[in-house]
Amino acid sequence: MSENWQPRQLSSLGRYINGYAFKPHHWVNEGLPIVRIEQLNNPDGEYDFCSTFVPTDNVIDDGDLIFSWSATLKVVLWRHGKAALNQHLFKVLPGPDTDKGFLFQLLDHHMETLASGAHGSTMKHIKRSELDKYVVNVPKRDEQATIARILRALDAQIEATEALLAKQERVRTGLMQDLFTRGVDENGQLRPPRHQAPHLYHQSELGWLPVGWEVEAFGKRIDVIDPNPSHRYPEEIEEGIPICSTENFEGTDAFDISYAKQVPEATFHFQNNRCRYHHQDVVFARKGRIGLARRYGHDRKVFSHTVVTMKPLDQSVDRAWVLWLARSDVFLSGIGREMNSNSGVPTLGIEFIKSIFVPFPPEPEQATATVILDQAAEAISDLKADLTKLRLQKSGLMQDLLTGTVPVTPLLESVPA
Repeated sequence: MSENWQPRQLSSLGRYINGYAFKPHHWVNEGLPIVRIEQLNNPDGEYDFCSTFVPTDNVIDDGDLIFSWSATLKVVLWRHGKAALNQHLFKVLPGPDTDKGFLFQLLDHHMETLASGAHGSTMKHIKRSELDKYVVNVPKRDEQATIARILRALDAQIEATEALLAKQERVRTGLMQDLFTRGVDENGQLRPPRHQAPHLYHQSELGWLPVGWEVEAFGKRIDVIDPNPSHRYPEEIEEGIPICSTENFEGTDAFDISYAKQVPEATFHFQNNRCRYHHQDVVFARKGRIGLARRYGHDRKVFSHTVVTMKPLDQSVDRAWVLWLARSDVFLSGIGREMNSNSGVPTLGIEFIKSIFVPFPPEPEQATATVILDQAAEAISDLKADLTKLRLQKSGLMQDLLTGTVPVTPLLESVPA
């Protein structure tokens, strides 16, 4: 670390001004919006408004640095217009020798450590006195500004990728809605909506659907297999048959069993060979986190007590399309009605899953819709990978630059003007 870096108390880098203690009688339907922790987490959500005089120190505007020190511990640069700051939030005014962008990055970098020492078991908070005791190393202001500029460039890339990802997810949601209500014609194009071409639709148990589509119970054309019908849970061993559960759905659009626990081979034989999932079968969570669906990316025996597999019963159903049917609103809404009537740990019975009525387009149309939705999913997966890479890059740079481990000068040429 350069000799230009000096130890400083975190509290000495600026003024930490607590928000205004609003009372219920201050709230009105219009006026100056009140920013609570809820609005920091969702700036586009709902606001209360205030009808009382608010001191200037408790008013924020675009560019102000806000530090949430209670419950949710985070720091943001506010960009949503003039507002009044509620209590449990600091408005941070940097000192004359502190760059605001640098202080934002510094607080963000140290937030996890601050959170680990926060008080309260259920609602954590950071006392102002702890900011006096917390010491960080800080360079001169010019170098602070340069570091902030580099990190802000990465932030801009992350935000742009997040926005693009959100857009692609909205596009996929819209595609699914259209493909399960309008479908595609013989040219692979979305059919015109019913009000434009009523002759292309017919009335069904699920409302208006394209001519040629049929409505049947899910289990009429798709087998739903419980690989552990006895629900016996055997002892775990180091090497054997992987146990599939809802944990295998985490963090990916595939079904990952690489870290699954194992049970003895005898368990597989006990279940009379029903435990084998095949490559590209659809696996579906029927207990706990109900409704998660993935394609199985392996070809080996498994044991499960919370996950079922779904396989077409005949060639009227495209195998790859089953995944999107299991993720469709019409299928999940049927599940939701059942869950609303249950208590305790939610569990779906096999026969109930089979009983849900769903639309069945002709098989060629299913295949076309699958290609469209798979392409949308792949675009989303690529963006998620890009976002993960950018966040890791940002985390590494923060560690290097905000501790003085790596000199900032060699990195300047790689930063956009």
